[in-house]
Amino acid sequence: MSDDSRIVQVGVAPNEAIALWWKEILEGEGVKVVLRPGGIGYGYFSNALNEHYLLVLEEQSALALEILEDIVREDAEDVGEI
Repeated sequence: MSDDSRIVQVGVAPNEAIALWWKEILEGEGVKVVLRPGGIGYGYFSNALNEHYLLVLEEQSALALEILEDIVREDAEDVGEI
């Protein structure tokens, strides 16, 4: 990682629970992840139900996207959507 590494968004989870699940999977594959909650923040309401943005280093974004696509595809197959 260089000093000029960029952080990019690779996905949006529908809530905090899914975001934490995806983060755990990505980090298990060596991808560093930062979660940024959407919505108006803790001052008014819990962030648990707000969408969460998944941010990674730009050089890890291709791997992160590949992993996220696999997660979403497998989840859809499990519920019979595909």
